Amino acid sequence: MASTFDYPAPPLPYYCDPQDLPGPLPTLEEIHGAEKVLPCMWSPEVKRIVVVRDLFVVKYGATPLYVDGNEGQALLVLRGVPTVPKLYAMYHQHGKLYLVMQHLPGTSLDGIWGGMSEGEKTDVIRQLRDILTTVRSLSPPPVFGSVACGPVAQRFFKTPRKDSAITGPFADEAAFHAAMGLNVEDEFLTRHLPLAMGRHKRVLTHGDLQRKNILAVEAPPLSIHGQLGGCGDNNSYNTEPRRFIISGIVDWEEAGWMPSYWEFASIFMYANWSDDWTYRFDQIVDAYVAEGSILMVVRRHFDGF
Repeated sequence: MASTFDYPAPPLPYYCDPQDLPGPLPTLEEIHGAEKVLPCMWSPEVKRIVVVRDLFVVKYGATPLYVDGNEGQALLVLRGVPTVPKLYAMYHQHGKLYLVMQHLPGTSLDGIWGGMSEGEKTDVIRQLRDILTTVRSLSPPPVFGSVACGPVAQRFFKTPRKDSAITGPFADEAAFHAAMGLNVEDEFLTRHLPLAMGRHKRVLTHGDLQRKNILAVEAPPLSIHGQLGGCGDNNSYNTEPRRFIISGIVDWEEAGWMPSYWEFASIFMYANWSDDWTYRFDQIVDAYVAEGSILMVVRRHFDGF
C-alpha cells in the first residue's frame, strides 16, 4: 500500500530512469511529425495524441486548459499496475505540456464489445473489477482532490474564478458536494447536496471509464491439449470460448481522490439504456444509484437543460 506521502506532484521536467525506456525518448521533431494520430475531441492546434515508433504515446497541448499534469501524476502513483501506461517523461516546451507514455497493445473495447458473447463480456467485466479493486485500495490522502491533492480535475469543479471553495481540494465531503452548487450559483443545490449525497470513503478514481478508454487483446487460441496452437495443428484448435485480456486503461486526465460513488456515478449520469455497458457497470464497481441519479440533476445544471 502506498502511504499518503507518495502522492506529491513531481517537479518538472520529469524523466524516468533511462533503463526503463523501451528506446530513446522521441524528439520534438518526431512528435510533431508523427503520422499515427489517436482520436481526440479537440483540434490539433490545442491538443494532439500521437504514437511514435509504436513504443510511445505522446499527449501534448496547451497547458493547463487542454493538457495538465494530473494524468502524468496518476500514472506515477499507479506505476505498479500492469494495465496502466508507464510515464516516461513529462515536460513543458513553448507553452505546451508533453506527456510521453508507454504504448500499450490492444484494441479499444468500444470497437469489439458488440461482437463479444455474454461469457466473454462477463470475463472482461471480472478482470476490470479486479483492476479497479487494486486501484481503489490505495491508501488515500486526507483530502478530496486531484491525484497530487490539488484542485479536482473534473469539469463540475472547474471555473475561471480562483475560488478554492469551488475547485478544491476539500478537507471534507460536505464542502466537496457544496462546491458543485456554488459553481452553478444555485443556492438550493449548495444547501442540499451535502446532506443528500451523504458520506463516503475517499478512493482513487479514474473518472471516465468509457469503453473507449479500455484496451483489450484477444488471447491466442488453445489446442485441444491446452497448449498454444501453432502452424500445422489448425485442426486441433479449440477456439470456443474466445478470451479477451484487458491490456490497458488509458486517459487518466480526470483521475483523483473522489468519494467512493464517483466511478459508478460518472457513467450512470450519462446512462445510455440501449447499451448493456450501463447495465453491467455495477459489476465493475459497486452501484450507487441514488448518488448517480442526483448527479444527473447536477449535470443538467452544468449542461443547461
